[in-house]
Amino acid sequence: MAKINRILGIACPVLLIGICPAAFAGDSGFSVSSGAEHSRGDYGSGSNVEEIYVPLRLNYTSNSIGYGPTLPYLSVRPRQVA
Repeated sequence: MAKINRILGIACPVLLIGICPAAFAGDSGFSVSSGAEHSRGDYGSGSNVEEIYVPLRLNYTSNSIGYGPTLPYLSVRPRQVA
C-alpha cells in the first residue's frame, strides 16, 4: 500500500503539469485546482457522522472570464462509537 501511495504522490503532480502547461503561462489558458475538507460530529442528531469532501476544479480562462466544471468527491459515513 505504501508503494502505491508513493507512486500516486509522484504521478499526480507530473500528470497535472503535463496536461495543463498553459496554466503557468499567464492570464489565459487551462488550470486545475483541488482542495480537501474533513469533518466529523453529531450535528445535533445524536449519531456521529464522518464527512470527506474533495473538489477538483477544471478551469479555462479567456479575457478575464473563467469557465469550467467542479468535479466533487463526497463521502458521508456513520461513525461507529466504541
